[in-house]
Amino acid sequence: MEYRNLKKLNIKTSLLGFGTMRFPTNSEGKIDVFSIRRNPLVVTMNGSGTSDDPYIIDDYEELKQASYNQSLYYSLNADIDLSDKNPIILGSTSNHFTGVFEGNGYTISNITLIGTNEVGLFGYNEGIIKGLKLDRLEVIGYYYLGLVSGYNTGSITSVKLNGNIYGTRYLGLVSGYSKIGNVEGIVSGNVVGTEYYIGG
Repeated sequence: MEYRNLKKLNIKTSLLGFGTMRFPTNSEGKIDVFSIRRNPLVVTMNGSGTSDDPYIIDDYEELKQASYNQSLYYSLNADIDLSDKNPIILGSTSNHFTGVFEGNGYTISNITLIGTNEVGLFGYNEGIIKGLKLDRLEVIGYYYLGLVSGYNTGSITSVKLNGNIYGTRYLGLVSGYSKIGNVEGIVSGNVVGTEYYIGG
């Protein structure tokens, strides 16, 4: 597929208004299309992803690697600033996060996540997330939006959050929607919704 030197795409939605989405480009100014065949996934994290020997996350690149397998054990080992980085969402509608993410009191900061449904750092959480701090995080979309998780059926505990949510329904600072799961943390920020089920 040939691209005509696209570097950004202007979009318009009824919720968000006009905005600009930027995509990675190569030296010719064309959008890079990621291929597993050309770019096999490489894990550089220390550890083995088990409960006794979790994968250690030290930086942005290693945080991205946590998306390769959503069912393992991960341990954050440093503050990570995502300014000017491509957004990361762990867990989705089709690939739930079912592992364990131990934040150890470290902070992931400066990220804007834009999507439609089930948007948060962990879009769809079915696992365990604890001891994580999120600072200056914004989530923009439609349904099921939260700073930690858009849709939660797992456990989210001992989190400290600062950020904003903009959407329509099922919005919350920790999780947009929690079914059965456990949620507990200290939060600050704004939740702006146009319809219903809007909480803190």
